[in-house]
Amino acid sequence: MLNANVTIETKDNFKKIYWYSIDWKEIIQKVNNLRRRIYRAAANG
Repeated sequence: MLNANVTIETKDNFKKIYWYSIDWKEIIQKVNNLRRRIYRAAANG
């Protein structure tokens, strides 16, 4: 059981590290750009 616990812990730690390493500002900007494009396409179409 010891080995299983160690793997679960490392997976959780990896998830936390990955979560914090995400550049949220960049993602939000990309989403906003997509929304503008979709809005323009809908308005023009």
